[in-house]
Amino acid sequence: MAEGISAIYVKAHLEVTESELDGLIVLLRERRTFPEVRVLENGSQEIAFPNERQTDTELGPVLEFAKVDGRYVCQVSCRVINARLAGALRLAVSRYKGNGLFHRYGDGFMMAYEYRLGTVVKITEIKDGVTTVLYQYNATVRDLEVLYHKDTVERQIVLLRLEIDRLLDLRTRLKTAQSARAIDGQLSGLAARLAELER
Repeated sequence: MAEGISAIYVKAHLEVTESELDGLIVLLRERRTFPEVRVLENGSQEIAFPNERQTDTELGPVLEFAKVDGRYVCQVSCRVINARLAGALRLAVSRYKGNGLFHRYGDGFMMAYEYRLGTVVKITEIKDGVTTVLYQYNATVRDLEVLYHKDTVERQIVLLRLEIDRLLDLRTRLKTAQSARAIDGQLSGLAARLAELER
């Protein structure tokens, strides 16, 4: 891991086909992360990284891909201490159009990288209690509508939840009531759309 970096926290969501899952396993092996693949009774698969164990009692990260309607769905939250594995996971989220949040912790700072549908949409630095947005992709309403029409309902729901979380985080940092009202209006519209999709 780069000097000054102690750990990386990963929270990610991936949906892949069987052939994409095979490709993901190949990617992890090519990156020398030494994955162990287990096929479960129900057809789901687990990818474990026992070399990432930090203590005798702690297990390394495990990616569980649940088989759902012919696809494999992985929802994971884990801590990674190996830069090679963290890089491979970021590449997997990007290549397979996943959503994710990667927190990189170092001496006195934290960097957050947010992915939506495989693309980095925001990079934030927190240092000495100060949050600085270093990069943010601003999708227009038209961009979001195009994504909604192209994607499945499940992906739309994931995207909407991420946008709602982002707006809620932004709202907690606002200092003026006028700005909060503007965000409340956006949240109301997104919540209505989410309720419509979840029916």
